[in-house]
Amino acid sequence: MIKREAIAGLLAAALAAVPVLSDAANVALARSQPDMPLVDLSGETSRHVIIAQGTEEIYQGHPTSLLMPDGQTIFCVWNIGHGGAAGPMARSDDGGLTWKRLDDRLPPGFQTHLNCPSIYRIVDPDGRERLWVLSAWRGERFNSDAAMPRLMSDDGGRNWKEMPPLGPEFRGIMAFTSLVRLKNGATLGLYHRGTEKGEKPPFEIMQSLTEDGGLTWSAPRVVVKGDGELPCEPYVFRSPDGEELCCLMRENSRRGHSLMMFSRDEGQTWTKPVETGWGLTGDRHVGVLTKDGRLVIAFRDQAPESPTRWHFVAWVGTYDDLKQGRPGAYRIKLLHSHAGPDGGYPGLSLLPDGAIVALTYIQYRFGQEKRSVVATRFKLAETDALEKQWDLPPEKLPVGYTYKTEPAASTRIHKDPMLKNLKDGRFSKAGTESVQYDGDVSVYLNPDAVDAVGNVLTGEIGNVKIYIWSARDYQFDTAALFAGRRADALELVGEVKNEHPPQEGGSDQMPLEFMFPVNKPKTEAQFMRLDIKRKPGSKRILLGEIVIEER
Repeated sequence: MIKREAIAGLLAAALAAVPVLSDAANVALARSQPDMPLVDLSGETSRHVIIAQGTEEIYQGHPTSLLMPDGQTIFCVWNIGHGGAAGPMARSDDGGLTWKRLDDRLPPGFQTHLNCPSIYRIVDPDGRERLWVLSAWRGERFNSDAAMPRLMSDDGGRNWKEMPPLGPEFRGIMAFTSLVRLKNGATLGLYHRGTEKGEKPPFEIMQSLTEDGGLTWSAPRVVVKGDGELPCEPYVFRSPDGEELCCLMRENSRRGHSLMMFSRDEGQTWTKPVETGWGLTGDRHVGVLTKDGRLVIAFRDQAPESPTRWHFVAWVGTYDDLKQGRPGAYRIKLLHSHAGPDGGYPGLSLLPDGAIVALTYIQYRFGQEKRSVVATRFKLAETDALEKQWDLPPEKLPVGYTYKTEPAASTRIHKDPMLKNLKDGRFSKAGTESVQYDGDVSVYLNPDAVDAVGNVLTGEIGNVKIYIWSARDYQFDTAALFAGRRADALELVGEVKNEHPPQEGGSDQMPLEFMFPVNKPKTEAQFMRLDIKRKPGSKRILLGEIVIEER
């Protein structure tokens, strides 16, 4: 239930002009380290509701959701294939517990709308409600002539009709990724685009206004120009006191954290974007404000060196935490991605009883099935209680370890004789953060502190974890851990067998995690050897990290 987010291996004012992203010297907000408490709900399958099941042929992707004013009705739309055709819609009448597909009630033309359909409720200044679904293009990718095609319902989602696209002025990579109602009754929408057809970097953040409930929109204007950084997927929302707008942005160059900017004049001007704290670094942010004044913001985790990187997570904290770049209270691992970084675009709904329904697209279990649209639910009362059980991670092992292997690593990936890649806390990128072996391998974990006759002097260890990839041509069969007080007297501690199917996407995915518990209480530090056997027919072994945890 509770996992350590920092494990031993990881510790190692308003501007009238368009803001330009500043360089690193000007984005020096306080940076939290990857030691935030983490509540892990991802394995609690009783919380999960499958809205649309992926198959070996069908990829269900990029959902958004809309909670209606009754606090129970939730709409969800998504596309088929990565950034593919729209068409699906589902509705829940019981707060996300059950869902009914509505595809056959939608105009046939909706299936020609492409890439990340977004659903919104816009109320015009006269109080009339309309529901809208906007996508990036119609007919073909990057078709700027039919940019932002639309569906509209003026009867609460019972009937839908296709509306004209907003057109070439609104070309972009996605439709509006967020809307916010302004004090004068108008609605402000933000999205991002590239600098030419094809939407190549650098990116720009655009905004537009509607004063008639979404029927017409003002000419878009640039509010952020990327300068080195790649800002995208803006999420705009109002501060708890109602006096300020905040915009969080994905930063797609992956050079640092996510970005944020603020407006105190209803979006007329914005501050220069600066980096968020570490804990908010991710893609496609969406949030809710709870009754006690805290923010819960969900996203795909992209925080540097995060052990939940690429999984579906939520950040919990105050608005002041966010604005000041402080860590916040804790993070929640909502769902585990078995397909690396392809997942995590969220919908988030806060129900009247305090339950939060978070949904996304994700490969939520091992296998050949493509992405599914999955919802999970929780209350902060639950996660607050679990967070109190979280214990701070160890700062350092009492005994250092040196690694060596027989045979040596393949020179194609890594040829450092000290094998720093196996204990540097980095294991999310197979190409640069792994060690490759062309056959079976034994890794010797030798403690630094021994006495004159070779006995380990001091220290206690807990679990030993390995992070290893398992794709078609690099699969391991078994891994066995041996340990002992002397290097020449090792005994078998535990063995794991790889029963997982090959990972889809290969080395682009996160490695698998396997753990060897050290069974004896207060086990002192020991010599260890890890024997990894290649699966028959596999070409090599790709090992990412070995983590030795202090008890």
